[in-house]
Amino acid sequence: MKNHTVILGNFPIVVHVPHGGLAFPKNSRVNLAVDLHKEIYTMADLHTPLIFDRIQSILADRGLRAYGFVNNVSRVYVDPERFDDDTEEMNAVGMGVVYSKSSDGHELYTAPLSSSLIATRKNEVYIPHASNFETLVSNILDEYGKVMIIDLHSYSMDALPYELHKTAERPEFCLGVDSFHLTTSTQDKVLTYMKDSVFSYAENAPFSGSYVPLRFYGKDSRVQSLMLEIRKDTYMDEATFTPHEGIEAISLIIANLIEKLGKN
Repeated sequence: MKNHTVILGNFPIVVHVPHGGLAFPKNSRVNLAVDLHKEIYTMADLHTPLIFDRIQSILADRGLRAYGFVNNVSRVYVDPERFDDDTEEMNAVGMGVVYSKSSDGHELYTAPLSSSLIATRKNEVYIPHASNFETLVSNILDEYGKVMIIDLHSYSMDALPYELHKTAERPEFCLGVDSFHLTTSTQDKVLTYMKDSVFSYAENAPFSGSYVPLRFYGKDSRVQSLMLEIRKDTYMDEATFTPHEGIEAISLIIANLIEKLGKN
């Protein structure tokens, strides 16, 4: 199973697309207690790989190319952005690295997955994802002395049952920031840019923080990271799961921001 796609770039931005994948191995589709197709599409950050493709096309017209790291596997199979220990808050709702619960809080499987099956999934997806992304970030650091991660996600207009912060604001863009991994000056530039846009936005609402490989997390401030969560209705029909014309405006605003941050 091909876990991810790496795209090489020519300036120090890497776009991380961890939750857009839809693949779920056929030999693992046993003992399911839910409609797997519906669950995969409900939980996916649908069309974020397509948005990244559009961003790359816009940047290419300007002679720029962002690095990319796109996960092709459904998060319902393995979620590469969870902490694999007790600090992961989503463990409380059965959505740690390997999910046991569905988006509406029901059991995913008719019987719990064995510890050996969970370990197999982590070895197939979670560990390689973390290792290869860490290597990519390290290589960019070696070449440029800095790197900015754009952690690209999306979320539903209405909170799903599994979410822990259902009453939080749900703007068109959620900006996830971590003060160690986003300088004040860069944060100010992002906020000024968003203020001048036509889209509503908020910091760390309804989701917070941004992905940084553990090797660098809280240790190396040369690794900057910004999570961009896009509200799904801005670019797709949530009832039919199909993208609409809004995807062009979304892609353009992100491409412009990436160019701005990459030239800092």
